[in-house]
Amino acid sequence: MRDALRSLHTWLGHQLESSDGPLREKVVHTADGRRVSTLEYTMPSEPVADLELIRRRSQWKGDALRFALDRRTAGETSPELSAREEELRQILPTLPECYPWMLDGPMLLPADDAVGIAADAFDALARVAQVAHEIEIQAGGLAPVSDLLYMMAEAQSGVLVAVRNLGLRGDSDQRDLFAWLKDQTTRHRVYVDRHMRLDNPADPTKAQELLKRINDGREEFSKQINARKERGGLLDKLRYHAARAKSGELLEADRGSIATALDQWSTFGLSQRDRSLVEIAQELSRDHALDEKLAIVLKPFLEGKTPVATKAPNPAPGAAPPAEPARDQLAEARELLGNVSLVGMHQAADGVDFSELQKVFGPKSLKPIVVEDLDDVDAVRTLVEGVEADLILLRVRLGVESYAALKEACAKKQLLFVRLPDGYDPEQVAKQVLRQVGWRLRRDPVKS
Repeated sequence: MRDALRSLHTWLGHQLESSDGPLREKVVHTADGRRVSTLEYTMPSEPVADLELIRRRSQWKGDALRFALDRRTAGETSPELSAREEELRQILPTLPECYPWMLDGPMLLPADDAVGIAADAFDALARVAQVAHEIEIQAGGLAPVSDLLYMMAEAQSGVLVAVRNLGLRGDSDQRDLFAWLKDQTTRHRVYVDRHMRLDNPADPTKAQELLKRINDGREEFSKQINARKERGGLLDKLRYHAARAKSGELLEADRGSIATALDQWSTFGLSQRDRSLVEIAQELSRDHALDEKLAIVLKPFLEGKTPVATKAPNPAPGAAPPAEPARDQLAEARELLGNVSLVGMHQAADGVDFSELQKVFGPKSLKPIVVEDLDDVDAVRTLVEGVEADLILLRVRLGVESYAALKEACAKKQLLFVRLPDGYDPEQVAKQVLRQVGWRLRRDPVKS
């Protein structure tokens, strides 16, 4: 109810500011009562949460729970406990919609273990909200880092489980962070397959471990955002040269700039299989097929090869043991998809060859489906309704309304789908299958 009223308040505010005159004349048609608006504005489906406020409130709740636990353990008031309580109560007026139920509520706190686990869960929620806020500022509108979104989902789910173990129905900061996640994943079309549903709860007893992962990952999240920014700049530079290449011969300066951009691409650790990069490389190669210097520079990116890692030397005596070997994602995905019927959704111009996927994963069946118009909602819905399979591999980037129609149609048919932002390369398919629907396929394996 609070979220709905907040959305209504925002929308009414825009209506009042749009022009002079009574509100009724702006939003109600006097003839038939239909709402009409003189201002193009879409009501938000979810309010955008204040991550900094979530951090402050969650940290306060964690500290207050530990204080309540210490006060009960001590059995009597001490100067130290009194000072801690006074500090907590002084901060409380600066935290809107934060209720001190653990200090003043009529409900008795349960066993010590449950209270301590809840405090740890709020610590993790506070820290992940803080990191998300910092990354959001740094990103400047770019999509959030996927690994961070997964940690946020785990943190909010852990708090929900923890407070329910205390006898509460829920928590405002858990709900606000969930709303933020839902808004971001919908806006940027990022699918988070874990801990976003009530039937897939996180384990709050692992909150301290989650907190460590958040802290350890903070620098990596920042690096990924910086790499995305560099990616955008390098693609713009390469597109500029590709446009120049269409009009005539490339100058030596153009070749040098292209070579520098591609070298920087590798330096930043960006994927050589990046779809946008490969398309530009193909365009440059096609327009100047006889340019030997350009061909040498473009060759690794046209082939989509990645550098082969050298074998690590044997560790010296007394050194730390080597890290665990990397997951064999292809083998894991092959095991999950071996009895699954697949549909590959793509555009005709993509020229996709599904024989490699069939060979690598050995699914029960693999059928291609061509989408003609990415913004045709009815066509997309009809395609999905006609699918006779267990899982859709979604290669295309649908329009917002078409994507919503696909999700709705898949939900009605209990049909899974996997978005493939980096195309049908088997390694990318394996990665996205494991990340997006891996837990569903393990929990509910497809029967023959």
